[in-house]
Amino acid sequence: MDPKVVAQNIPGDATRTVKACPVIVDRNVSNSSSSGSYNSLTFSPAARTNPTVLPDSFLKSMIPLVLFRHPALMIPSFYRAAQKAKLEISIYDEDWPVNASLRLLRLVYDWYVKNATGKSATSIIVIDSDDLINSPGFASHLCARLGIDEQHLQTSWEPRTEAYRADKRPGDNSFHSTLWDSRGIIRGKRRDFEIEIPVEQEKLREEFGDEVGNSMARYIDLAMEDYKYLRERRFH
Repeated sequence: MDPKVVAQNIPGDATRTVKACPVIVDRNVSNSSSSGSYNSLTFSPAARTNPTVLPDSFLKSMIPLVLFRHPALMIPSFYRAAQKAKLEISIYDEDWPVNASLRLLRLVYDWYVKNATGKSATSIIVIDSDDLINSPGFASHLCARLGIDEQHLQTSWEPRTEAYRADKRPGDNSFHSTLWDSRGIIRGKRRDFEIEIPVEQEKLREEFGDEVGNSMARYIDLAMEDYKYLRERRFH
């Protein structure tokens, strides 16, 4: 995301360092000649209207999928995985509010609806991860929407071997452990829309202590507006 967009839209207690937005070079590989040659195009930040660091033309060239999760599950899940990976994570980091927010996803969605043209404008799909996991037939419905043959859907698999995991970074094992340990889709005992936020927030205080738990509770509350906004526009 554009550092300025992050600074302007993500509330936080830490002082955020606003870095310069990088200049993107489009190698135009998809339009290269048979000889493999291509023309490089350099895009300055001034020529971009979207909230990311990527050129508008690149974002307009695809069918975008916006995937989101309930904040009461997303925020502690990220924190647990980061701790397990032994990453330096703190509720006082300037990036903590970014990792605990859905605002940037909402900004990307809004940009597509307002500015994109062609198939990217009419085909943007917002997906609630709860639907993807727990709604029977949702994946098939999504395949039909995208024009993908559902026979290639995979709902079961073998756990990753120790040999596979051995050369992976600690962060890879931590953030993918649930998937790698599983044999298929793990459906929830309840739907995300059934979550009682005050109950979940109290559980977080018990698990992480008052300092971290209160910070999580605060950012859950802040993220709920964007969660509801995206959920109202979800594909179903």
